[in-house]
Amino acid sequence: MYLEDLFVSDGPPPRGPFESEWTVPLPRPAHVMRPIRPASVAIGAGIALAGQAVAIGLGLFGMTSERFNPPGTYIIIELPLQVGLMYGSLIVGANWVSRPHLDRGIGVGLLGGWLLGVAGFLAVSATVLGR
Repeated sequence: MYLEDLFVSDGPPPRGPFESEWTVPLPRPAHVMRPIRPASVAIGAGIALAGQAVAIGLGLFGMTSERFNPPGTYIIIELPLQVGLMYGSLIVGANWVSRPHLDRGIGVGLLGGWLLGVAGFLAVSATVLGR
């Protein structure tokens, strides 16, 4: 072996025992499109509409039961339930829409389902209180 063989090489330089072979991963793309799937929207809307159905059912049950007979019982029961549903649907729905690792369809379904449930609540309230 000659001294010239140590300095001239056709391939990459030899790695020493303390050199890392780990490479830095590529950065994530700045904006990744996350499609909104119809099944996810239906799931979110179903959750919101189920909450509205339970709230309306509790209000109607409270109004028709013999224990609570004051005229404003339906309003007293429904108001906190509807406010809770509003905050829950808006906060959770907006969180699901804005977070990159969550399914946006469920958030869209929660928001849309809550709006449909409010329309149903207003229709039931107009019918119940209009009698």
